[in-house]
Amino acid sequence: MELIYGNEERAIHFLKDIAEKDRVAIFSHTDVDGFVAGRVMHEAVPAEIIQFLDYSPSLVANLITLIEEKKINKVIFTDLNLEQNRDDIRELSKRADILIIDHHEYSEDLNSDAVTFIKTPSTACAAYVAYQLLRKISGSSIEKLDWLVGAAVIADYTFESNKEFIRTLEKKYLCSNQAQTNSQAFQSDLGLLAIKINNATIYFDENLEKFYQIFKKIEKREDLQILETYASKVQKEVDKSLNNFQKFHEKKGDMLFYLAQVKYGITSIISTVLSSKYPHNTLIFLADSGKEYIKISSRRQDGKVNLPELLKKSTSGLKEATSGGHVKAAGGSIKREDLEEFKKRLFSLIRKSQKTPLFNAEMNGVAFCDFKVIRL
Repeated sequence: MELIYGNEERAIHFLKDIAEKDRVAIFSHTDVDGFVAGRVMHEAVPAEIIQFLDYSPSLVANLITLIEEKKINKVIFTDLNLEQNRDDIRELSKRADILIIDHHEYSEDLNSDAVTFIKTPSTACAAYVAYQLLRKISGSSIEKLDWLVGAAVIADYTFESNKEFIRTLEKKYLCSNQAQTNSQAFQSDLGLLAIKINNATIYFDENLEKFYQIFKKIEKREDLQILETYASKVQKEVDKSLNNFQKFHEKKGDMLFYLAQVKYGITSIISTVLSSKYPHNTLIFLADSGKEYIKISSRRQDGKVNLPELLKKSTSGLKEATSGGHVKAAGGSIKREDLEEFKKRLFSLIRKSQKTPLFNAEMNGVAFCDFKVIRL
């Protein structure tokens, strides 16, 4: 397993060392990768707490009181970008031993005596990493969920880097529609499962605990039928928004921008679908569901724009704004009152990037962000 930071054996030791007396908490992200990573981890590790959370600068700080109250002594984070929580991780490590499995970008290694940090390249999703670690501990007992991990690999746009794993699953489960590329993979048998899971998580956006109560009972592909009613409602909203995008989006240079009025948080789905059609465009899709915050999703599949850096500059200083992600896929949120300021900044940055490559994502394997070199 390729690692940017961390040691695989140390992570395995952390997991093997969990005893009956330990009180464990698992925290993971709210997308398909996050839910599958949490589900896989929960299958092998009994936990007092399992929660699914969005990125936030106060994410870890908000958990410390709960961890103290529940007397948690081991904490596992999967697929959560904790770059903005580095100081709080250090504070939490005074109270519990911590395992972090993630593939987002970090400016430093978080490993310490109490923190086991597994940072992989962005092309290895958290569910796949957690699964591979747990296979070495739990063996065949965890392999019943391999198809779920395959769905997460496709959902996180990492098929092309994990093709051998997907091919093994497609052979095992006699899949007639095989994945060929990251974009096309969503139309494969495993990709369609990923879409169904993703749509259902969006339907339960305001009651993720209820979703997980359903999701944790799923063991076979056929079990996903219990999500069909919820997923289909979201799919109708997706289809409507995609149709409206074609009619009403704004174009600035090679950026395509669209603000949609939606019932569900479908930003990620829309931008992912569109990125397969427009791989050489910077796609910025905003979803306004009438609430306090507007969600942002961005894609650029040719890797020529560093999207986390673009969103970071566009949201910097805006009250309670969040942003993060990978070079080719990033997201965030802004308060409704800051929409025009965000749009103004974004369009200005895009205009400048047409003249000067401020946000080039890759050059000889190196990412350039704000003129600082960061290894991928």
